[in-house]
Amino acid sequence: MDILSPLMVPYDANDQGVRFVELRKGDLGIHPFHMHQLIDNCERSVHHIPLDQVPTIPFRPTIHIMHLCYGGSTLISSILNLPNKILSFNEHFCHRVGGLGYEQVSRLFSRQLEHECVTLIKTLPYENSFIREYAERHESNVVILLHQSLTMFIINCFGSSRMDIRDEAVFLSRHLKTHIERPIIESDAIEHIIHYWTTMMSKYKEAIGVDNVYGLRSEDLFDDPIGCCVRIANMMDVDLCDQMHNMQSSINIHSKYKDEFSNADRINQYNEAKQKAIPYLESFNDIIMEREVEYTIPDHYLITP
Repeated sequence: MDILSPLMVPYDANDQGVRFVELRKGDLGIHPFHMHQLIDNCERSVHHIPLDQVPTIPFRPTIHIMHLCYGGSTLISSILNLPNKILSFNEHFCHRVGGLGYEQVSRLFSRQLEHECVTLIKTLPYENSFIREYAERHESNVVILLHQSLTMFIINCFGSSRMDIRDEAVFLSRHLKTHIERPIIESDAIEHIIHYWTTMMSKYKEAIGVDNVYGLRSEDLFDDPIGCCVRIANMMDVDLCDQMHNMQSSINIHSKYKDEFSNADRINQYNEAKQKAIPYLESFNDIIMEREVEYTIPDHYLITP
């Protein structure tokens, strides 16, 4: 068993050791939702390695995608999961333990690969506290602060798979470790969602100005996903001219559930969510406008297509 193989992915960890899942080539870049299913169904082997046997290896150039939820981060990691170019990892539990002290575990997501791939890590939302740390791990790292307007964020919360906006507020509270519980009324749920967005954007605002940290608006990403992803790759000196077909194919597949999902489907989903959100956007309009002005990232820090 070769721990340094890109097919050996950390799956779980504590202060005693690390569990690795042994993936297959077609699994690389798999979303944790599907990886957990494979493990639960005993379709992939799991290996336990004591923590003192996990190798310490240098960090290598890595793209970190920070996000708030529902902004297109999984779309970026899907488009840029390209053979021999960029290897994507999506929200794996073990990556975040690097911020909690198990640095050698986190380093495994930045390992030396056979084809010198650049590593892309889509982080978990509460990793937004580690933006500066991730930017400074390697001088060539790029950290992308993917974000959307508060208006768009509220709309997308109405379009999530949880369907009920109160459940959505409870879910988001876990990223802030506040753990609100139902029952709450819908207006309270909107207040919690606004608080979540404000908290996350305040972390972004603190990080803007750090070397190699850039903002990316979800609005720009959805307008031109290929253009934005090419700009991100160019920052790492990765030429994607021969990858346009692969990248275009990823756009028409749901980045999480792997069903066919066109741009028209995305627009329809957004418009349906917008209709549900309109009454709350109107009643909270003043605070929404105030927060959007306060937390706007200046254009000269932004990646544009």
